[in-house]
Amino acid sequence: MEFIGDDIPEFWGYFSDYDWVVFCWLFGPMVKLPKDWPIYCRDLKQEMDRLNIKPTLELENSNHNALDDARQIKQSYYSFKEFEKLCF
Repeated sequence: MEFIGDDIPEFWGYFSDYDWVVFCWLFGPMVKLPKDWPIYCRDLKQEMDRLNIKPTLELENSNHNALDDARQIKQSYYSFKEFEKLCF
């Protein structure tokens, strides 16, 4: 909560359905999420499908460092948004 502050967050992940469920368990049931928080996580893989981006995202760190993965997903998100502006 301290990290997010008073902002209304938007959560993104890559094939993140299970991660999102586990994250939400930190607060108890979905109805106990902080006020104004979304009850879903947006998924980068779904965004790739929507934009017809065929290559799969390969995370560079094979040891699965969550912070490194999050940085790469964030970078990919911004790249996809730029792609969308140029192509649509």
